[in-house]
Amino acid sequence: AYEGLQSEIAERRQAEEKFRELFNEQKVILDNAGIGIAFLKDRKILRINNFFEKLLGYTSDEIIGTSTERFYSSKEKYEEMGKAYNKISKGEICQTEIIMKRKDNTHFWCSITGAAANPANLDEGSIWLLENIDERQDALRESEEKYRVVFNNEIYAICIFDVETLRFLDVNDAYVNLYGYSRDELLSGMTIYEITAEPLVSADAAKQAICEDRTMFIPLRYHRKKDGTVFPLEIVGGLYRWKGRKVMFALAHDIGDRKKAEEELLLYCSKF
Repeated sequence: AYEGLQSEIAERRQAEEKFRELFNEQKVILDNAGIGIAFLKDRKILRINNFFEKLLGYTSDEIIGTSTERFYSSKEKYEEMGKAYNKISKGEICQTEIIMKRKDNTHFWCSITGAAANPANLDEGSIWLLENIDERQDALRESEEKYRVVFNNEIYAICIFDVETLRFLDVNDAYVNLYGYSRDELLSGMTIYEITAEPLVSADAAKQAICEDRTMFIPLRYHRKKDGTVFPLEIVGGLYRWKGRKVMFALAHDIGDRKKAEEELLLYCSKF
């Protein structure tokens, strides 16, 4: 019996030692992760890693056991984020981007990913990953500003259409002025087939550009305005990712005056 007790104690100590090794190994991994990690229960902090401290500006001692409300820009945002618990309770992963607040009251854009430790029992807590995406947001804003400068030009008529449905997703003012349709009309479900005077040729060109995933230049195509007028134009288009979907970005330039001048020149030359 004594030997059995000694063996049981030895096994228990061995198990405890193994647990400590795993715990220390896990702590090293978490504390050296390049993202903030927090373990929560009832939206209160149970444990955070080192990067979380750097990200929010608090030490573990300051926030362990406290509510996460302090990290949000407003009480409304905190309450809104609480809806995520309905999602993680179903075993789903919550992913969102939100403005968060540091200890010094400065704000930053944060990407948040959360999951329940046990979806069947939220009392076991949840795990949340936080990443500062300020640079990504700045780059996105800069990209959008550059896009708007190009999009809002007064020379080229620009449209964006879905590669699957061929429906217009966005058009600039120059496009509206060129075709005579209002912006609302174009974005109400109209497709590129409704503005071309060569539906089969235009469809083949669009399909080819989409399949080959390349920028295309079409020196001459004939389109039709709302009033029925058919006119010549040149088109440059290419595939892009826009708001999470694959689209065709096309620039159209009316070359009616140029074609007329060319025809007059040919007529003039034919007389000699």
